[in-house]
Amino acid sequence: MDMFGFVTLSVGNTLEASTYSRALVQFGECHQEVASFQRTFVNSVKDGFGEEIAKQMQSVHDYKKLKTKLENRRLDYDAKLNKAQKAKAQTPSLEEDVRVAQTKYEETLQDISATMIALNANEEDQLTELCRFVDAEVEFFERGLERLKALQREFAADSRSPESEANQSIVSIRCRRAGRTFK
Repeated sequence: MDMFGFVTLSVGNTLEASTYSRALVQFGECHQEVASFQRTFVNSVKDGFGEEIAKQMQSVHDYKKLKTKLENRRLDYDAKLNKAQKAKAQTPSLEEDVRVAQTKYEETLQDISATMIALNANEEDQLTELCRFVDAEVEFFERGLERLKALQREFAADSRSPESEANQSIVSIRCRRAGRTFK
């Protein structure tokens, strides 16, 4: 948007002075200003919601890894428990293997539970950042729309100026064809 504004501004300044060249300059300035609003919006989102969603995605990734680890530990524990139960004679090494597998499973279960609790605890912060995102987005669009409406009023005022009387009917016809009326 900024580049588009720069290009139209440059073309408007390059052309010979006319209603059209002034309109191009106004159009370019408007779009550069809207681009500035856009940069503010993007920085606001990146610094707030963007960081929050990145943390959330990392937490979900960690949760998925723990879930896989828990499943593997459960399978290992089940296998060692079955092996110990099927053994004709109880040996200390089988009992130790079962106990170690059970301990690892329980530790991973605690880790995954803590991760789930942390994910749920962050919901309030995440919702707050999401609301700030929407507020920033609404502000961006409102400011952009207001600036474009101001440009529209500038065009209407220019089309009523004495030096553009000859072009006024052409501008009115073109704007009506585009579905715009200026008040």
